Amino acid sequence: MGPRAPEQVIVVLATGSGKTLVFMVGATLAGAETTILILPTVALRGNMLERLDKVALKHHIWRPGSKKSAPIVVVSAEAACTEAFLEYANRLSDRQCLDRIVIDECHLTITASCYRRSMSQLAWHVRQIRTQTVWLTATLPPIYQELFFEHNKLVRPHIVRESTNRPNIRYIVQQERGLGNLYLFKSERDRVIIYCPTKDLVAELADMLGCPSYTAESGTEEEKMAIIERWLTAADSPIIVATSALGPGFDYPHIRLVIHVDAPSLLTDFSQESGRAGRDGEVAESIILLSAAWQPQLGRPVAADKEAMQLYLLQEYCSRGVLSQFLDSKPDYQPFSYDFAC
Repeated sequence: MGPRAPEQVIVVLATGSGKTLVFMVGATLAGAETTILILPTVALRGNMLERLDKVALKHHIWRPGSKKSAPIVVVSAEAACTEAFLEYANRLSDRQCLDRIVIDECHLTITASCYRRSMSQLAWHVRQIRTQTVWLTATLPPIYQELFFEHNKLVRPHIVRESTNRPNIRYIVQQERGLGNLYLFKSERDRVIIYCPTKDLVAELADMLGCPSYTAESGTEEEKMAIIERWLTAADSPIIVATSALGPGFDYPHIRLVIHVDAPSLLTDFSQESGRAGRDGEVAESIILLSAAWQPQLGRPVAADKEAMQLYLLQEYCSRGVLSQFLDSKPDYQPFSYDFAC
């Protein structure tokens, strides 16, 4: 990120490994101008604003009509896909006041493009701005790398990639045996996320457990952030039940347990959601609770992401190895042994 920095940079690091330091450090260097940070989810924006406040890094939440700048300007994916944003960013660029644009959880530009219009259009808008772009994620399997380049029109980007292995997370797959090992909890700050595949199941389970729920339809951005705040500060229940809307980028350090009710469909989604656990470096668990009727989808053609998830669920090989050999490049592979408990 120096004076001759590459125009396009992709950073692939494990969940919880400190990817945010990439732009935070850049924004605090002597002579630094503005870094625009595009954050695609409400939960991620709430977390990020809290972190920026904690380190006293000046920031501004950009909305259409705003002309203010700051060392960090935070923008939603939807707001970034507007003519007003292009005018704002190019005005900064023309005045040589824009250092870079950072797109966090950038894998969503390909994995969520079919159901979020902003994710399919984001790259086009970013390309109209004359500045360096930095693409951050923990989930860019090598098999999808060329698709990612093509979709986002990246030309020979500089790639920084390290192992995505999370050694402090225990990976478990079991058949309906309850909600997990609560002995892991050491303090009132420890929390649990239960992921469900449908909004109806989220509502049903949250009602049964008497705990908060979170989906993409949980209200306005402010209402969603309030739900998360109530959950994290509640003294009576450590649990929240959610869809994948609470997945990418949500960063609370003390998630001790992530439970998936029924089989996840894609290994990329599972790696993001299970990666919410143990971001404080302490031991945590990821548990998948399969229904008694679950059967592997064998003998039929499926996408590579689904096939990798099926291989994980079969538990015939090391769970960590299955994750690594789908998500990582060859130099970072974890052993692919027959010990599923590795």
